[in-house]
Amino acid sequence: MIRLLIAAVWICAVTAGAVFYSYGSAGSSASASAPASHGAREAAKTEIMSVPVVRDGRINGYFLARFTYIVDKTAKSALPIPVDTLLLDQLHTYLFANPQIDFEQTKTVDLDALRNGLKESINARTNSELIADVLVEQVDYLARGDIRNQRADRMARDKPRSTQTETSTSASH
Repeated sequence: MIRLLIAAVWICAVTAGAVFYSYGSAGSSASASAPASHGAREAAKTEIMSVPVVRDGRINGYFLARFTYIVDKTAKSALPIPVDTLLLDQLHTYLFANPQIDFEQTKTVDLDALRNGLKESINARTNSELIADVLVEQVDYLARGDIRNQRADRMARDKPRSTQTETSTSASH
């Protein structure tokens, strides 16, 4: 009984410590990111962007990415289109213009080159210093075969359920 009580107190103490630590580290990261948006700059996140990877006239997979970009507010207000649209267009252009990027070989993918390429191409296209920095939040590559396998697995899981439903409805009639 005493061991159970000591274990419960220990678990509560560890949980409380973890909560206090997480709040403390969240506060310090918020204050650390405040200088990044100084002056006339702001940070914005994109939705997940999906770009088909085409090799030899076939879609081999999909490049999925989510970015955060630091943008100049005054240059942004002068744009006729949203920055997300421009970023997505430049991402497609960059990936199609650089077929040497092989997402199946993750060791050869240079994220710094991707970030800098996007930043430079958008700034060149807008003739301004619109983008101060591009940060990669998420990068994934789904190979065509992986998508097929996931679909087959999902169909195999759903098939027994539908046969059970059909069996139970036919048995009740």
